[in-house]
Amino acid sequence: MNPAVLGLLKAEERDELRRFIAAEWRDDHAFVTFPPILDWQHLLADRQQYSFVIARIDGRLEGFLGFIPQEQFDPDLAVYRQVFPCSWKIRDTAALTGLGMMLVMWMRQALKPRFIAAIGLTPMVEPIYRAMGYQLGSMDHHVLFDPVRRDYRIAEHVPGDLPRPAPSNLTLVALDEATLMALPASVDACFTGIVPAKSRRHLVHRYLRHPVYRYHLYGVAENGVIAGFLVLREAHAEGASILRLVDLVGPDRLLAAPLLDLLRGSGAEYVDFYSHGVDPAALAAAGFLDRHATPGLTAPHYFEPYARANQEIAYTWKQFGEAQGRVRLARGDSDQDRPNLISGGTA
Repeated sequence: MNPAVLGLLKAEERDELRRFIAAEWRDDHAFVTFPPILDWQHLLADRQQYSFVIARIDGRLEGFLGFIPQEQFDPDLAVYRQVFPCSWKIRDTAALTGLGMMLVMWMRQALKPRFIAAIGLTPMVEPIYRAMGYQLGSMDHHVLFDPVRRDYRIAEHVPGDLPRPAPSNLTLVALDEATLMALPASVDACFTGIVPAKSRRHLVHRYLRHPVYRYHLYGVAENGVIAGFLVLREAHAEGASILRLVDLVGPDRLLAAPLLDLLRGSGAEYVDFYSHGVDPAALAAAGFLDRHATPGLTAPHYFEPYARANQEIAYTWKQFGEAQGRVRLARGDSDQDRPNLISGGTA
């Protein structure tokens, strides 16, 4: 048997990868049923390659590691060299052991990233990251309820005595692409000091121009000056809805923005927020309830398809060389907020 040959997926190999995913993983995977989401997330700027490391043995595709370079949504972020591995599959009958580790090491050597993070790990890959000295853990999960609401179709076992947000001088300003890009340059200070790096262009291409989801972008104004951003979207089930807080840009204290007013205006049951590295005091001041510290509370994770159950989301990360800043992860990082089931053809 010849050794494995590794390299980036070429554009003309895209459909071979999709067939591999359908046969070896799931035939209803979004990359199989709706190729535009695959192109949006992984087709590199040269449009000749995808951000997938693939392994072949004797010409046959044996496995892949998909990753999202942070500059996928803003080329200027390439200077930070930050990468999110996000999908990883080895053929069940692969004859070569250690192929998964080989894919990771190839990515490391080829891209020379200064920060690697993955969210939504499977039990199979956790030992690999642990062996390489990465930080591992489970994402925090916080939920903001309206203290006066009592009817729920999605959440279960909601406590009767709910926290209330502390008084705040913050306000929310709904933004579209044009108004976001027209903000003064001083606003960009909110993007500093946090890993992974983000930018206005990142917010536009990651959220406002998403090919499937409709995201809502809000500027958080402090004493009339925008100090950061929140990104939310609705998720629907059981004839009801929730608001998912998928990203926070700026200081943690911006969570104290009037999300409760937004929640009431939307008619949604609650705001949920998966995160890592957020100050617990900021979450408490914003009125969020810690799901892990609330016995019996069910705030479902899966909506596509819907499953009324809690879900733990594992994360891992590592900075290489000099630290670039404080690591703070949210649902919108990596591909945790990617559609799971999409119909729309196979072109």
